[in-house]
Amino acid sequence: MHRELQEPLITSGAIVRSRFERSFGSISPGSLRNSIYALTSVGLGASIFHSGSLTFPMILQQSGVLLGLLIILCAGLISLVEMNAVSKAVECTRQKTFTGVIRVMLGDTAAKVSSWLIFLLLLAILCFYEVLSTS
Repeated sequence: MHRELQEPLITSGAIVRSRFERSFGSISPGSLRNSIYALTSVGLGASIFHSGSLTFPMILQQSGVLLGLLIILCAGLISLVEMNAVSKAVECTRQKTFTGVIRVMLGDTAAKVSSWLIFLLLLAILCFYEVLSTS
């Protein structure tokens, strides 16, 4: 950071961290890095309809080029619609987490169920990854 940009931060009492600390430090709930990580994981793999961009070569090999590209385009469109809906819900509810949005929109029971479903989905993805990586 340039010295003239640091002066207002130092005089305001804000903590100035190095680039390494900002990049590899702890991720706190509601932080910008946490939000970027969550949106990236939603876009690349935490979707119901596909398991991420790392499966593209296998999709093309299994189904052929034309059908594979159609599947990839449809999965991308579904991801775009999902992320748009989630971002609009975040704007409307002003919550910082996905379960917070669910809690505001559908209640406490739905928030608990969605938390468990997310956990089980990630556990299933890890199990499938282990099975596919060992075969």
